[in-house]
Amino acid sequence: MKKVNLILLISIAIIMISCGKNDDKPAVVAIIPLQTGNTWTYVDSTFHTTYLNVDTSELTIGDYVNINGTAGFKSYSFENNFHITFLSNTDDQGNFISVGGYSDKDTLLTLTIQYIKSAQKGNKWAYQELSVNPETGIFESLPVAMTCVNADTTIHTPKGDFKCKVYSYTPDEGRDVMYHYISEGVGVIKATHYEGSRLFTTSTLIDYKLK
Repeated sequence: MKKVNLILLISIAIIMISCGKNDDKPAVVAIIPLQTGNTWTYVDSTFHTTYLNVDTSELTIGDYVNINGTAGFKSYSFENNFHITFLSNTDDQGNFISVGGYSDKDTLLTLTIQYIKSAQKGNKWAYQELSVNPETGIFESLPVAMTCVNADTTIHTPKGDFKCKVYSYTPDEGRDVMYHYISEGVGVIKATHYEGSRLFTTSTLIDYKLK
């Protein structure tokens, strides 16, 4: 019995040491920190032909939910004729994943990498852009080519200076070009939308709260 007890104690000690090593392993820093309650506030400018419209918007991470066996955070929702929700998540590499969306009328899961955390200038990958018709609640997924156009750009904001990776894509293979400036562990710092060579909209971070 004493030998058995000794072996048991040694086994428990090994398990405890192993657990301690796992606890000391640093957690992967997500390129966009997704946790319920995280909030980002932006000043949004729209450059019309004859005037400038300025407003503010807020993005809040909602509940962590499971839809048809696929999990994600509610990341954006609005009310129209019915409720529409977009879902996002982070993989074990810290990449930002577009999970999909659901409404009272439709559910579409995409599970596509939108922002690769380790991307370097010139890297390209296929991304499924998710959109929804707010009048019908029906989702659509369109393939686009996402590009990392710069891996080290400094963006100045009212909250300070942020080192960002710059991601770009052209929706619908049209003339519009989107640029997203993302700081690792903070989130989207700035976003711009060009119609051809003309700047149409820009959003810049003015405040954020991370849990």
